[in-house]
Amino acid sequence: MSTTPFDFEALEEHLFDGCAEAIASVQSEIGREDPAVFFAIDANPYYGEFLPSLDTRSNAAAVMKGHQASVLERRAWLKDTSDEAWKNAHEHARFESLPLYNHEVADFSHHMLADLKYAPLASFVRDPIYATLNATASKDGWVEGHTRAVLARVVDRLVDGGHFASLPIAAPFGVGYAYHGEPMIVCRVVL
Repeated sequence: MSTTPFDFEALEEHLFDGCAEAIASVQSEIGREDPAVFFAIDANPYYGEFLPSLDTRSNAAAVMKGHQASVLERRAWLKDTSDEAWKNAHEHARFESLPLYNHEVADFSHHMLADLKYAPLASFVRDPIYATLNATASKDGWVEGHTRAVLARVVDRLVDGGHFASLPIAAPFGVGYAYHGEPMIVCRVVL
């Protein structure tokens, strides 16, 4: 990423240290009979909010079971016999595709293991310089795009540093992040 007027390295250290502590703090609550299946950082960088969260197999299964029931109820398009029904099949099928993991961090069994609020980031986006930096924003704003790289590096460091090694996990075990209202980004899978 480009050089920036914000210290994203300090944000990375803050998140890495906080996530490592959060993982260590929950180890005694996770048992082999109901192992962890996913770790994600629930992130809202514009407000400097970062919430490490963990999901267990039983919770993920319950959420997915409910999601599947909802999808099955909406499958009226399968019974559409009109000559033009085929034209919408692609969109219906994609919309109703079932994920193999609980993709909603707020529904994780251990949501908000810690509140890793980072006030310097929240302050920075209110500085007049941010409007200039963000003037050419695309799908991500300037801070959101830079923060994605930070989150991916934090995930890599947690996995590569063995921070999940003493946590009972199921295989595969997903590690990633989610921005509010967006699909989960799976950065790593531990097998």
